[in-house]
Amino acid sequence: MHDSIRIDPNMMLRAIGNVLEGRNAEGTATINTRVPYPRAQARSKVRAAFILTELVSRLEATYQPHHLTWLTVKFLAHLAKSYTHSLALRAEYPTKCIAEALQARPELIGSRIGFATLLDRHYANRPTALTEAAKRPLSPRRVLWRDAAFSLTEMTHPRHLREDGFALHHCTGAHMNPEILAKLERAPTPREAPFALDYWQGIQSGRVRMLTLMENNHPRVTIQYICASHNINQAQALEPLTQDSRLLAPLCRALAHFRAADRLINISALPPARNPRACLTIDGTYENPTPTNLHRILAGHIDVPPDISWPELQFLCRIPHVTLNLTRAPSQHINRITEVAGHIAMRNHTARLVRLRHVTGHLRCSKARTISTPNLITIGGSNYCDSALTVLQPRLATIGASNYCDSVQLIHQPALTSVGKTNIVASGAQPLHPKSARPQSSLQPA
Repeated sequence: MHDSIRIDPNMMLRAIGNVLEGRNAEGTATINTRVPYPRAQARSKVRAAFILTELVSRLEATYQPHHLTWLTVKFLAHLAKSYTHSLALRAEYPTKCIAEALQARPELIGSRIGFATLLDRHYANRPTALTEAAKRPLSPRRVLWRDAAFSLTEMTHPRHLREDGFALHHCTGAHMNPEILAKLERAPTPREAPFALDYWQGIQSGRVRMLTLMENNHPRVTIQYICASHNINQAQALEPLTQDSRLLAPLCRALAHFRAADRLINISALPPARNPRACLTIDGTYENPTPTNLHRILAGHIDVPPDISWPELQFLCRIPHVTLNLTRAPSQHINRITEVAGHIAMRNHTARLVRLRHVTGHLRCSKARTISTPNLITIGGSNYCDSALTVLQPRLATIGASNYCDSVQLIHQPALTSVGKTNIVASGAQPLHPKSARPQSSLQPA
């Protein structure tokens, strides 16, 4: 922009006022163009003046003083038509894109083409993030583990999602992200389409990691790892994953290696045991836990019966990586529990664990309306209180993964200072002590 041309919001405010009154930007002559500017927006002329100032400044040397009337008319018409409810959000207005389009074709400033049409043409011809991403070469899958014919790999390119989806007949290579498609404003090309996949956006944002159990470099099982909770919640194979599946043993060996190398708290996607007390081992076999095989336990779910003795329940609390469903357990025994090496699940209307101090895995009280753990200090996994109305955890200081309290109305977590991943608390909850906890990672909240 020429140094002699002075641009400031007051100048733009006068131009806006003159154009709305039917005069040119300088107010020296009448114009035939009438802008249907809403009365509700008339009170926001100052905000509009700042946006117009930014737009004109971005035009730099392209801008000439006689352009101001045309620019003001088109700007106000575009605001009235497309930005009626969001004028307060200056960042939403596409000043940069409009300036780029006008700099490329300055003759359009004085034409009858409005800013909406100008933007449509600009977006259609401009390279998008998808087109740039589609130019990248296909990167290989990252190999995490290998054992004879089998290997555990991690997807590093959206084409891997397509390969798994086609080979195993599931949705990873089919579901497109609607927000990406809306920004694109056209159908993606065949090369661009994989980069618009919903699962790829999850990988890019760090919400999920997608793994594949391969056999001789062919996909056999697709595995979804949720980063916020450190859970594996899906394992999809072409053949059903059962206790008798030939893929179960190599899959368990692969996941045992993954758990040793990365943080894996819980696996909920493997077939349950026929024996209610049996747990899945790292070899793919189901065994009743004993003091000598606890180090080999990979996953499991045990429904604690109402007639269990205290020594039996005490032993179950020592089993790692296993979920103990305490819904039917006797309350006198529940109130004696101080530490749990695995996970706790309760579906009672009121979940109360009076002496509990440490949970290595998750605390999941999915049906409870009131959750009370007065002495709980540490949860190694996630705190699932998403259906509760009242949560009383006065000594809780550390949550290793995420704090899910999005529907809680009364929440008492005054000592909470560390949340490893996501801290989700209802905006109306009182008091909002967990809001002071800050995630330790750079992942976005779920």
